[in-house]
Amino acid sequence: MATEKTKKLLDKLNGITSTHKDLNVPKHIPTSNIMWTSILDMYDFPKHYDKVKKHKETDEDGVEDSWFYYDRIYGGLNMQRLIQADGSEYQGKIYDKRKVIKKEDGTNFYTKCHMTADGRWFDGSGMPMTPPTEVEKDDKETTAEETKEQTED
Repeated sequence: MATEKTKKLLDKLNGITSTHKDLNVPKHIPTSNIMWTSILDMYDFPKHYDKVKKHKETDEDGVEDSWFYYDRIYGGLNMQRLIQADGSEYQGKIYDKRKVIKKEDGTNFYTKCHMTADGRWFDGSGMPMTPPTEVEKDDKETTAEETKEQTED
């Protein structure tokens, strides 16, 4: 059984590691996480981005525009990571999904998208999107990590 002195020492060590964990990780927001409001209508962004802080800029011709940071998924086949608008990396699970798209001729096809455990949706290129109305039904939800493990077997 640990002595009282050992317990106090361990408590102090736990305090050091918990406070320094966030201090040692610099937050860097990639420039690809910036969206200009002048081109926002090209994307199907969720409505909560209408309320985020906008940064106004005026170019040399006097044209005024504004921009804001947004969440974006980066990665490839074996690894995905979500860089959030504040520069932090999302630590939850990211699920691979297939969204149903209806063509004008009435046929359907699927396109890849992603959903986070907290309910945010992203298209195949990692851009935020409004939640789809039709998603392929999964027997079992798989994460990107589980998909990697299955391909290695």
